[in-house]
Amino acid sequence: VSGNRMVGGLVGEGGSGAYYGRSIIQDSYATGAVTGANNEVGGLSGTVGTAYDGVAEINNSYATGLVISSGYEGGLVGTRYGGTITNSFWNTETSGAAFGVADGIQDGVTGLTTAQMMDPVIYVNAGCEIFTPVLDTYTDALPTLNWQNAAAGTAAYIWSGNSDTDWSTASNWSTGSAPDSNSTVYVFNRANDPLTASSVELQALNILSSGILTLGDTLTVNGALANDGTITGSTVINNGTWSGAGTTNSAVDNFGTVSGGTFNGVYSTDYSDGTITGGTFNGLVNNYGWGTISGGTFHGDVYNDYLISDGTFNGSVTNYTFNAGGGIYGGTFTGGVNNIFT
Repeated sequence: VSGNRMVGGLVGEGGSGAYYGRSIIQDSYATGAVTGANNEVGGLSGTVGTAYDGVAEINNSYATGLVISSGYEGGLVGTRYGGTITNSFWNTETSGAAFGVADGIQDGVTGLTTAQMMDPVIYVNAGCEIFTPVLDTYTDALPTLNWQNAAAGTAAYIWSGNSDTDWSTASNWSTGSAPDSNSTVYVFNRANDPLTASSVELQALNILSSGILTLGDTLTVNGALANDGTITGSTVINNGTWSGAGTTNSAVDNFGTVSGGTFNGVYSTDYSDGTITGGTFNGLVNNYGWGTISGGTFHGDVYNDYLISDGTFNGSVTNYTFNAGGGIYGGTFTGGVNNIFT
């Protein structure tokens, strides 16, 4: 977009008052370059507000495009004469602009790097309401209009809890539908935390700090599971990689790799080649079937098949070595140790 003055990537003049009425820019974004010959040049809007009475707002919006002018350029707004801006952002790396608002107060505008703009946690922590059917965000991409994500098949399912705690209620999700076995899910700390009533299968699950998921039945995750919050109830079946510093009070059946977290329930692999590289385990651990433990802290009893190379074990340890290369090669043990060759 190019022009003389009052030039913006989406709106030129975001005014208000007797001549303009109510001016609101909401749940919007602009990514194109903006060039103006004079002042009042911004990545999203050239101006916001006027000296007249009225309402001028920019809410829940952002801009990423390069902004160039002969005067002052703003990553989001060129000149702010009045009005309000809330939960809005500009890209500090791609815009070339040092300020979100070139001329006027900066309240409500936050500068983010490219990496930060692709992280939904940033928006939530900043107070941006991304849990709407209008503006959505998902892994490794900028927030876009929800219908664009859905059309591309890349929309993540972000828990909003707008209606209640029921996992299966469509209106509780950013996409307007409940997730399925191909879905990537984000759970944040919300007033209504999710509760499942039946078995759930997902491709990926991300529980952010202070997020809580309560299971009424089995949860199966086939890809990446990152828990930095709390999971409680029933059983979690992990078929991929489990990471994070969160707490799991559920029973865990691991068919993949666990690298972090605190586990207070019974952990088992059910003869499935489970691997533990880290984490704190306060309950019984049954790591059967070519089980490998190379790290972690274990406060309960451990039964492992095949190989232990490291870790801290405060309970009794029984390792069944049934093939060459198996055994106990390292670790710290304060309880009894049985290495049984079968």
